[in-house]
Amino acid sequence: MANGVVYFGSTDDNVYALNATTGVQVWKFATTYQVISSPAVASGMVYVGSYDDNVYGINATTGVQVWKYTTAGKISSSPAVSEEVVYVGSQDDNLYALNARTGALLWKYTGAGAFESPAVANGIVCVGSDDGVLTWINAYSGAYIAKETFSTAVVLTPTALANGVVYVGNANGYVFAFYLALTATEAWRGATGGPVTAAPTVVNGVVYVASQDGNLYAFDQNGSNQAKSPPHRPRPEMLRPNPGLQPANTQLR
Repeated sequence: MANGVVYFGSTDDNVYALNATTGVQVWKFATTYQVISSPAVASGMVYVGSYDDNVYGINATTGVQVWKYTTAGKISSSPAVSEEVVYVGSQDDNLYALNARTGALLWKYTGAGAFESPAVANGIVCVGSDDGVLTWINAYSGAYIAKETFSTAVVLTPTALANGVVYVGNANGYVFAFYLALTATEAWRGATGGPVTAAPTVVNGVVYVASQDGNLYAFDQNGSNQAKSPPHRPRPEMLRPNPGLQPANTQLR
């Protein structure tokens, strides 16, 4: 959802935009095959992949196609957008980096595509693949940085990103936390009683993850201990800006 509009794909070969308050259709965009990918919305554009092998850049207001890029495989990966670059995986086993304005190919990385959705921060793209490998890639050049191999054919979930840490689950029943840095460094792992196939969600310092053992788990964002209770919410009227804070210069070039 963005700016009061809900965007989603459908197996009826369309992408829909609905008014978030009323549910009234704002527009729909037709592809030539079903849309499993969840759209990403940024800077007035909707980015989404389709099983027709294409990545689409669509005007978020009008639903008019601005560009499309054709890969050699179906796309179920949900795009990630950062610094006017769209990152998306294809079942042709490639991760693509596309210009967000034009759809032009900037680079592609072979061996990290397929079903999982990437996470991007600090000049690094992190993406899992269904052969059990989590790969770190330079977001600007597409160069390999590092990888973590779990085991053969272990399905990884889409990655979740919060505060420079990547969270991902696997079919062995674990949720992992890795630092999004120049090495594949594990911060912690938490065990569940069954395969983890849904993406973790991070809210207010708690990592929530569903497991096929029929349970929903909550883990502390700073460690592997299961959270005992929801974190304390700050009072909005007490929040004040701190002009002394400076951003860290951690981007890769």
